[in-house]
Amino acid sequence: MTQTVDPAEDRAFAEAAQLLRNGKLEEVERRLGPLLDAGAQDARLYAVAGFARLRRKDAAGAALVLARAVSLDPSEATYATAYGDALVGDNRQQEAEAAFRKALSLFPNHTVAMIGLAECLWRQGRPDAAIQIFTDASAAGRQDHEFLAAWANILRMAGRDEEVLEVQRRAVALYPGSGVAHHNLGATLGDLHDYAPAADSARMAMERGQTGPATWLVLARALEGLGRADAAIDAYREALRQAPAHAEAGRELAQTIWMRTGDVAAAGQHLTELIRSHPDELMHVGSLAKLYDTAGDPAGALDLLHSAMARQGARRPELIVQAADLALKMGQADQALSLAREADALQPSEHRILVSLVDALLATGDAEGAQEVCERLLARDPDDQMVLARAATAWRLVRDPRCYDLYDYDKYVQAYKISPPEGWASLSAYLGDLSAALLRLHAHVQHPFDQSLRGGSQTTLNLKATDEPAIKAFFSAIDAPIREHMQKLAADTEGMGRHTTGAYSVVGAWSVFLRPNGFHVDHIHPMGWISSAFYIDLPPEEPDDPHAGWIKFGEPGVKTWPELGPEHYVKPEPGLLVMFPSYMWHGTVPFRTGDRRLTIAFDLHPTPVR
Repeated sequence: MTQTVDPAEDRAFAEAAQLLRNGKLEEVERRLGPLLDAGAQDARLYAVAGFARLRRKDAAGAALVLARAVSLDPSEATYATAYGDALVGDNRQQEAEAAFRKALSLFPNHTVAMIGLAECLWRQGRPDAAIQIFTDASAAGRQDHEFLAAWANILRMAGRDEEVLEVQRRAVALYPGSGVAHHNLGATLGDLHDYAPAADSARMAMERGQTGPATWLVLARALEGLGRADAAIDAYREALRQAPAHAEAGRELAQTIWMRTGDVAAAGQHLTELIRSHPDELMHVGSLAKLYDTAGDPAGALDLLHSAMARQGARRPELIVQAADLALKMGQADQALSLAREADALQPSEHRILVSLVDALLATGDAEGAQEVCERLLARDPDDQMVLARAATAWRLVRDPRCYDLYDYDKYVQAYKISPPEGWASLSAYLGDLSAALLRLHAHVQHPFDQSLRGGSQTTLNLKATDEPAIKAFFSAIDAPIREHMQKLAADTEGMGRHTTGAYSVVGAWSVFLRPNGFHVDHIHPMGWISSAFYIDLPPEEPDDPHAGWIKFGEPGVKTWPELGPEHYVKPEPGLLVMFPSYMWHGTVPFRTGDRRLTIAFDLHPTPVR
């Protein structure tokens, strides 16, 4: 039966839809509010209001009006999908699941609904069910480009990198003329540090017309990984020439020049010029502030942010939270708390902001408040490594025994001496060759942004991309201790062992070269499950400081009041592999003697047994 359309409501819909297209979200609300309050019967009005509220990040408000849209027109899959998105944002995951399933019952090939359902299942701790949605659709014959891209994204969220590559290679095989397919494959290969094929894929994408800044960025990262710094810098500059507002290209160009030269002025020159010529692109201000902070000038970084935010309309949450973190670093805890609360008011419930709020609460001595925010975040994701670290810190401050369920050093921090891999007669001979191979890779003079090391350099490692026999052998040499460690954890079914499958993947590996007076600040590994430190070259012992160069655990990498110190140490030895939970605070005691401290670190994820 055809529904009669009220002319006034029809006119309001057309006007509101145009306002939405123009990004005038507040005006959408003003135009439709009186009609919605009066009980309008046109589902489209509630839908447009819901779309506007979603874009304003008002999930609860969006859910309210979208529920009405679904009620008035239960046959429209788009409304059900948007309702699901709103429910996810309002942390009503089971209701969201029902909404997405309703949308798919109306339109089984609705890719957005499929993605929403998968992400909703993911948030409920059901990653296998999320992936199965795409596996079933593929078995039923779904192979279109949009579907394959969504499938790869869900697999990436699950850390199943090899399967991501399988799907993306399928997309390239099915759509060989697609620049997008080659770009996506190149981006993933680059993320996995397989730089040579990543560069090849980026070039193939460009040959097929994908010549925009995103593909230049993929190429730049691959060239940098291949050690071709000059070519990488040229590629970053081309990305910025095409898109001066491209925040990632601006930041990564600065980082590349900084690591290569240690020259703050040279590394920040393009950012300074971009800020001058494009003053509204505030993310470049954030990148320049990051450069100053990395170079040891947090005060200059904070002044830069405050100056930028003093402009009309420039108090953006991402800059405010960056300023809050810098204020904490400088011991200005009250200012940091005020800034974090301001950012939270502007963008409620955003993860990064809430983590900064927790840090500020810990620094001002409000451990109970920090605990409350942590427990709210853990209700969303009980395996959030950043939040687990902070929850343990808050629990330690309030003497809650749950701290030592997480920070059980005897159970979770284990050290293993590796055996020499095949082809080496002794461990010392192997470590000598491994050291020589790694030193050839450490070409930078400074550490990258957002990393824990100070006074040294860091380089990524990839088994498939290296031609160095000693580095290739490393990944086989550590397999036995990794499996032994996972077997020990398996008995801990309520803790770390609940994720153990008997299989694993290395999700990131890197080497760190520290010079005398170098160290790692206390930190965690937010993308890992099990993390590690493997020791190759070590400085001599220092009688005045018996812990110099040792790895320490338990000292928070954030300010607390009262202050908390380390609780556990492990003495490094050449050939020793130390493994521990990725959420556990750890750092290195500075050392003063010797030539260097050379290590490898990696993170692990559990993977399904095949």
